[in-house]
Amino acid sequence: MFKRKFFGSMAVAAFVLSLGFTAFGQTAPVRGKVLIEQPDGTKVPAPDITVEAYRSDISKGKLPTAKTNRRGEFSFAGVLFGARLIIAVGGPGITPSYLVNISPGNENVEFVVKPGDGRILTEEEVRAAAAQSGGAPAAGLSDEERKKLEKEQAEFEAKRKEVEAANERAKRGNEVRQQTLKEGSEAFSAKNYDLAIVKFDEGYQVDPDFVGAAPLFLNNKALSLRQRAVATFNENANKPSAEKIPAMAKVKQDFSESIDSYRKAWDLAAKATAADMNVVSQFKKQTLDGSRETISLMVRTEQAVPEAAESVKTLLEANIAAETDEKRKLETLLILADFYRVAGDSDNAITVYKAVLEAAPDNIDAMAGAGLSLVNAGYLNSNDAQLQEGANLLQKFAEAAPANHRYKADAAGLIEALKADKNITPQRTTRPSTRRRN
Repeated sequence: MFKRKFFGSMAVAAFVLSLGFTAFGQTAPVRGKVLIEQPDGTKVPAPDITVEAYRSDISKGKLPTAKTNRRGEFSFAGVLFGARLIIAVGGPGITPSYLVNISPGNENVEFVVKPGDGRILTEEEVRAAAAQSGGAPAAGLSDEERKKLEKEQAEFEAKRKEVEAANERAKRGNEVRQQTLKEGSEAFSAKNYDLAIVKFDEGYQVDPDFVGAAPLFLNNKALSLRQRAVATFNENANKPSAEKIPAMAKVKQDFSESIDSYRKAWDLAAKATAADMNVVSQFKKQTLDGSRETISLMVRTEQAVPEAAESVKTLLEANIAAETDEKRKLETLLILADFYRVAGDSDNAITVYKAVLEAAPDNIDAMAGAGLSLVNAGYLNSNDAQLQEGANLLQKFAEAAPANHRYKADAAGLIEALKADKNITPQRTTRPSTRRRN
């Protein structure tokens, strides 16, 4: 039974999404504050006051409603240059008031209001009062000029609504991501991998192309699939074949889907812009470390599948490219060779094993893997040269490997089979003597 347990870290991140609104044309903010004048003449901030801004240079047009904060402050962002505003205030404890001819860029608008009944004026009331005080639509504008301004405002409003809708979708998506991440992480901790996989997939599906979140969900889904594969393997490794075979089919499927998920995460992270890299870099490391471990487990449990070969090659080559430790690079290359062998691709296995042996001629695992792959290829291809080369490597491995090596018995058995079936005997290679000469 595969006794070792493997657990990865489950990152729980908060996603803050913001969609900025850049209106076509030039814009500037309008900011101000509302103060209540007390009977003793002091002025105090008026919080939670409704602030409305109406276009006075055209016959219609309104900005989104604002509210004062606890300091009595309000603001309107992205007001088109050239606009003229009527700003009206009303709300709890004050008498309604308004100001006319407010221009974009004015950041010191101040209302000093009296205590009152909190009534809020309607747009019709505000415009009628403003007209009497000289705040009516701008005089002297031609119909063509006024139509141009109204068109500009309409386009502005359409754009604003589009952005508001996008922000609302982002907000809802963020809420779903947070919830599914929490539920998935809790399920993972409870070893409920079925539920964890479902929840992480739900989080990923919110926006499969969002590099700020999708790779995290893909990595966590991949980890959950891997852990389910390990759990299934451990539960069934010692059962009779009739029960074991379908269980191992599930193990293979989970390992394969885990690699597929890691590959999607890697491909998505590769598309990240420079601005995304601070976030994406941690996801990329999780992808590389997680995929390497998963592929290693596929090999060690001998549940590798050829359908995963392309993604395995891509992910392990990325691991090697990112690695600075030469020993670990070689270990990763050996994992790739082992994968090919277990998946039944002897030709690619031989090629990669020989690359390992070129760098480390005494690597006994590479000797064993290369020998097994050469013998397998030799039988399939009726190639005695491959059989001979395989026998030589297996003999060298058998002489160097410790007695408890997992392939020690296999090597000895194949050597005897080659002698009996093909009359192929290992050709001993001589090592240079280490004895000091006089």
